[in-house]
Amino acid sequence: MLVCLCRGVSDRVVREVIARGAGTLREVGRACGAGIDCGSCRDLIRTMIASCPPRGCEPPAAASSESARADGA
Repeated sequence: MLVCLCRGVSDRVVREVIARGAGTLREVGRACGAGIDCGSCRDLIRTMIASCPPRGCEPPAAASSESARADGA
């Protein structure tokens, strides 16, 4: 799903940036460009930051492989 239409940034990219340590809207914007243009995605980015504190979650790819292993795949 696209989070930032202006920059074409997906939710996956934003989650990866947050997982690598971005803890503010400004840090996310610096890392991937999301939220620095029109601002319509800023509330969603803030929600994503709040739901996954910096260094408190795994990037999406790692999380997917973990759930696959837990399912016996």
